[in-house]
Parts: sequence; structure tokens; C-alpha cells
Amino acid sequence: MLSVAEVEQPVAGAGEVLVRVRAASVNARDWHVMRGDPKIARWMDRSVFSRKGPANPVPGGDFAGTVEAVGEGVTDLAVGEEVFGEGNSGAFAEFVAVPRALLDRKPANLNFEQAAAVPLAGNTALTCLSHLGDSERVLIIGASGGVGTFAVQIARARHAEVTAVCSTRNVEAARALGAEHVFDYTRETITGRFDTVLDLAGTRPLRELLRLVEPTGTLVLSGGGNFDGGSWFGPVGLLARGQLARPFRRETQRRHRSTR
Repeated sequence: MLSVAEVEQPVAGAGEVLVRVRAASVNARDWHVMRGDPKIARWMDRSVFSRKGPANPVPGGDFAGTVEAVGEGVTDLAVGEEVFGEGNSGAFAEFVAVPRALLDRKPANLNFEQAAAVPLAGNTALTCLSHLGDSERVLIIGASGGVGTFAVQIARARHAEVTAVCSTRNVEAARALGAEHVFDYTRETITGRFDTVLDLAGTRPLRELLRLVEPTGTLVLSGGGNFDGGSWFGPVGLLARGQLARPFRRETQRRHRSTR
């Protein structure tokens, strides 16, 4: 349950920066933390979850704002500088204290609202496509979501041939971002084989996803899953099955990566 309340202003500890928040964005991660869903996550990271709820009662990860104060050991940022970043929690407040490594100076060509929408989604997309080489055929399932929109643009910037999967209302948006081919999953069946398949939806069986990947290709699973909460495993189940399948594809994955 969300409520508005006065809380004590955080203090920048050693190696931390206190930021006056000008904008914050909402991600699926915030929903999962607030709900403690899937339930298995409550035992996975004690820095995020306590026994009775979120470790920090103030939610919010992504933010943009101005430096209010710096802690001991932080020498490369000054009070008043514009920054953006991602913390574990606390961004849905006037001030948030985060480790210096989790923020950076805000690009001058982005306003605070735009910058606050970048950290989690943008970094996730970069991580998922870190292996990508030139001229690959990439399939992005969930291309119209926060991570997906970044992934389409990153893949195109790396000269990949991008095929997006999204619903009818987002087809033109996916094309505008750079997707050369688009499957409308409400009307079409996904066909073809791809060098990289990035699944951000988490709604398709693993065997179906593996059929879309070339024998020497790479399947990347990242979160997802559409459910109403109260689940034990949620998308973690699909991720676990993907890990179990890795030993059977290890040799082809190694050959694939050695060609980059």
C-alpha cells in the first residue's frame, strides 16, 4: 500500500552522493519490490527485501536531479551538478542517497524526465546485447516495452537486422525505432531463425524460443512475465529452465562467440 508521508532526509555516507530528485521513473522492478513478487525474490536479496516488506519503505530506483551533498571520498562531483542514476530504492522522495558508482552526470541534451527514464531500462538492454556483433539477425520479443525500445535502437546502432515482436498498436512505433521487420503477436506466428533472440516478455515456452535460435546462436532471457502477483516463481521459473538448458548448448555457444 502506498501513502504520502514525511520521512527523515537521507545523509550521504562515505562514497555516496545525496541527490535532490527532480524526476523519477517507474519500472516493473518497483512493482515487484512493492508487492514482494515473485515470492522467491524475498529470500534472494536482503538489501531489497526484509521479512515483512521492502528493506527501504521509500520505493523508486531510477532518478535524475542535482547534487545536494557528497560523502567522504567523492571528489569528482560538485554540489549543484545535474546527475542521473539508479539506486536500490528511495527515489520516490525529495532526496535520495546512492553510491557514486550508480550515477553519472546527466547528458546535456536530455531533460530531467528523459534522463530518469534511462538507467534501468537502458542498462538492461545494453547488458542483454553486450555480445552482439555486426550484421546479426536479432529478434526482440517485447520490443515496445521500456527495455525493448532501447534494445531495438542499440541493435540497429550495431548494424543488426532487427525483427521486433509487439502488439498491433505498437507496430509502427517499433518500425520508427529502427525495426526492419515486425511481428504482431496478436495476429501472426513468429517464424524464422535468428542469431540472437532476446525475450523480454517471458510468456513463451523455452522450447519455442530455442526453435527460433540458430544452432550457433544466443538466447537471452530477461525478466518479463505477465501475471497478477502472488506467484512463487513468476519469470524466475523460465530463467531457471534456461540455465538448465545451457549445458546442452555450450559447445555451439562457444563457437558462436569465438567468431566475434
